[in-house]
Amino acid sequence: MELELLRISTEPQSTNGILFNKLSDGSRKFLCYIIEDTYRKEKVMHETRVPANRYQIKFRKVGGFNSRYTERYKDKANFHHGMLELQNVENENMSFKYVLLHCGNSSKSSSGCLITTFSQESNVMKPEGWGSYSRVAYEYVYPIISKPLLNGEKVWINIINFEDHAPLSKKASDDVMLTSVIDRKMDKIIAELSGIKQTISQHNII
Repeated sequence: MELELLRISTEPQSTNGILFNKLSDGSRKFLCYIIEDTYRKEKVMHETRVPANRYQIKFRKVGGFNSRYTERYKDKANFHHGMLELQNVENENMSFKYVLLHCGNSSKSSSGCLITTFSQESNVMKPEGWGSYSRVAYEYVYPIISKPLLNGEKVWINIINFEDHAPLSKKASDDVMLTSVIDRKMDKIIAELSGIKQTISQHNII
């Protein structure tokens, strides 16, 4: 399984991004929004996002988060199998341990981790970022990622600093998308989000 996290807005206190499932035909399916800490050249504990790279994801079945989520989902049969943890997160300048996907509302909830949300406000207006329906997003994304892990498959996440990419060319490639392609993908994402919001409304999910 291949996941793709596009970082779309970096501000002094936070990073906004979008998480996709990259399908075998090369298309992308929207999963949720992601809030992270901001970019720093040198690591500041609890305030620095992980370097852009491709990381394997595995279950972490120990630690405080795992204990809390085990308790949280004890009545949700066969849901929680361990926290989703990025492996071997390091570069020449810094290294990270225990980088997890988990719930939260802003970069305050993160210590290098990926915070799942189903809505996302501009981190230009809200410096630490802000997202809602975090638990709903987590409960949507978690089984999608955990299923292949439980089946013995490898799961990877490719984190891309989309803002740093070269200007879009007139020819689309694997790494450069035409603006028309981006527009179509965003229209699809908006439509999917409308469906999710409708479902949330119908079930009175908070």
